[in-house]
Amino acid sequence: MYALAGGVKKILFQSKEYDINHFTHSARQAVQSNLRKIVQYYGKYDEIDGDGHGTHCAGTVAGSLCTGDGCAINTKADGIAPGAKIAFYDIHHSDIDGLYPDKASVMFGLGIAAGAYIHSASWGSGGNRYSNLDRTWDEFMWDNRNYLGVMSAGNYGSFDQPASVVNVGKNSLIVGATNNYSKGLGQNYLADFSSRGPSGDGRIKPDICAPGASIFSAKNTLGRACQNEELSGTSMAAPGVAGAALLVRQYFMDGFYPSGTRVEENQFLPSQALIRAVIINSGKALAGVDGVRGITESVPYDIHQGFGRISLIDSLLLRGKSKVNIYVDDRMEMTNKSPPKKYYFLIDNCDAPYFSATLVWTDKENRSTSCASCIVNRLDLTGEVNGIITYPNGLTGPDVKNNVQRVRLKSTPGDVITVKISVANLAESTQPFSLVVSGCIATLDPTTTPTNAPITPDPSSVPTVQPSFNFQPSSPPSKSNRPSRTPSEAPNAPSTKPSLALVELSTSLESKDDMWSTARGNMFNILPKKNIRLTDMDIHRYYKMTKVLEIWARKGSWKGAQYDQSKWSLLGRQEIVGGGAGKYTSINDPGWLDFDMAAGEVYGLYLRFTNNSKGLITVASKGSQNSLYAQNEDIQIMTGVASKKHFADYESEPHNWQGKLKYHVFKFPTKEPSRTSIPTVKPSLVLFELPTTLERNDDTWSTARGNMFNILPKKNIRLIDMDIHRFYSVKKVLEIWVRKGSWEEARYDQSKWNLLGRQEIVGGGAGKYTSINDPGWLDFDMAAGEVYGLYLRFTNNSKGLITVASKGSQNSLYAQNEDIQIMTG
Repeated sequence: MYALAGGVKKILFQSKEYDINHFTHSARQAVQSNLRKIVQYYGKYDEIDGDGHGTHCAGTVAGSLCTGDGCAINTKADGIAPGAKIAFYDIHHSDIDGLYPDKASVMFGLGIAAGAYIHSASWGSGGNRYSNLDRTWDEFMWDNRNYLGVMSAGNYGSFDQPASVVNVGKNSLIVGATNNYSKGLGQNYLADFSSRGPSGDGRIKPDICAPGASIFSAKNTLGRACQNEELSGTSMAAPGVAGAALLVRQYFMDGFYPSGTRVEENQFLPSQALIRAVIINSGKALAGVDGVRGITESVPYDIHQGFGRISLIDSLLLRGKSKVNIYVDDRMEMTNKSPPKKYYFLIDNCDAPYFSATLVWTDKENRSTSCASCIVNRLDLTGEVNGIITYPNGLTGPDVKNNVQRVRLKSTPGDVITVKISVANLAESTQPFSLVVSGCIATLDPTTTPTNAPITPDPSSVPTVQPSFNFQPSSPPSKSNRPSRTPSEAPNAPSTKPSLALVELSTSLESKDDMWSTARGNMFNILPKKNIRLTDMDIHRYYKMTKVLEIWARKGSWKGAQYDQSKWSLLGRQEIVGGGAGKYTSINDPGWLDFDMAAGEVYGLYLRFTNNSKGLITVASKGSQNSLYAQNEDIQIMTGVASKKHFADYESEPHNWQGKLKYHVFKFPTKEPSRTSIPTVKPSLVLFELPTTLERNDDTWSTARGNMFNILPKKNIRLIDMDIHRFYSVKKVLEIWVRKGSWEEARYDQSKWNLLGRQEIVGGGAGKYTSINDPGWLDFDMAAGEVYGLYLRFTNNSKGLITVASKGSQNSLYAQNEDIQIMTG
């Protein structure tokens, strides 16, 4: 059956016959898209629904109440996707027992001709081995990545019969049956008859479960008198999941992601792997099996329930209805040489009971129907929080059998969860995958490391020297929380105050052939003619909805760095609402945008929305890249490019950024200043040290996730290196944060700290100092008589900094010499 959900989606339905009259019109084999419900009917042998099986299943997917003349209605029920239209492929002969399906390419090709990309099949071939039917269906979906088959698991599971599942394709959704809410113990229990897994090669089957016992749906009748009947079986469960798959497809094609509301600019076509991932991710654990001999215990991923009962509200964001936030990535390609892809999720408060991440890929068909392991291309999924790695599907190691993998974790606000996808082995040159993540996720761009989160960065991407321009935290403080005094670690403060006048350079808000073009991002260069400080800007943002804008910057041209995020610094993020086409949209003087640019230099800017959506209005330029686009007496803006994907893909033709730069003009010193103005003379050439004792408490070493403590200099000093007490002899990346003022006033507010840098170290062991190897970026000036807070931690939030509970109080003296004091923290 094809179904047209919401007027735009179709489904191919395949079963025994169904009653054409029940659905208003007969379409026969020809496609008649103007009809109310049935746009195509192909009867391989005849068009007779002898037992009502097909009519019942079709009603569950796409039934909608008859409202025309002559309708007699005795029900208030609709199907799962009532706006869908149906194309039916009849594989039953009314005079001969059995079913007679055609090849996948024939059946599915006919459906695609009618516009159907979801296929519901309430029948099976028998046996849990990887059959020729499974193989050919997998092959079709490997070749047609937007096409999804949904199949019933079978009705041979009574008395907990293992390996009774009759369909085991890798790329299909195989559906088991739960009770209905009013049947037996209810919908949180598997129906006794539902066939059990695993597949012959040990894969999880069924994939998902849905109500299939005592289901009311359409009955085959004559005329237009709509009636229902009650039937049971996994044949009744599979159409429910097929209807849900239609809704998932429509969710993305109507632009509901990521906002949870319909936004035209966010529309995209999801792959079949993404639709499967949403449904698998939604699965709620069943309480057990409502068996004829009593209750059988069941847990997720076992032979009974697979990934649980479908619950789309737990896997899709619908504004005002869902408890979860979601993130999806679709059609991401990996090769055997691809490094692991990591996603970082900061956990916030919400009512979601857990964090869930589901990886699905459409696998190449296995050419053998006797495969001991039928998977062809292998990817691995893990989740990590607080240094603990969780493997998928309830396993204690990588899943070597399934191309459907889910990690589910408990989390608390403030946690950062790392989701990692890596290549185990690929037989094909490339393998696309889809990822769905749901839970209390607050991270705006999980493909970058949250700056207020304990994430392990790629050490090669960590700059070994401090940037030469003003690098502020990317989580901007509100203006009321901005420090009243410039921290001593702030780089390159100008020697004179900027002029009080705020100067603007506006670009035209142009169109091309009266059509506004919206980009996912803009990269372009700025060439200052004078020393300026960029403090604010307007952009050209079309849609009047809330988005989070990111601004990245670098000293040097964007060209040559467009694919390398490590060469850029994130200045900050700001929530904005678009002003509309032809109007400037202010980013509201965010406070963190004080960005200094020196006359005669070149600076690259990169603007984008954190969810990679379109909306930055731009226009293809008549000039070449880096040609002059707009200027005044202070500054030049050059033609750049429009990005299609974050640091990955760009439009081929040059594009002009549109907006307004707001800045102050001032004088820099003629020579590069030191990082602070504290020392009036060059520091002494003598390197001094203040060691603390490497003590123990009751002969037990205690390892912490981080240390915050104060330093009170008695003289003006420059901290250039340090050793730490690190137990384990494994590589870790150490972060050092600083602030002018006590740590106590800022322990919960990252915006009051500055990250000096990161360094990869190897622990020296208990009772030994571990050097951080004079990293170069640690030149930190401290003035006599002031208080400075230090915070040391490992980027993955793991333990390992040896510490001991103090007998003294917080901020009591712990260690000192004639130059400096270290206080208890």
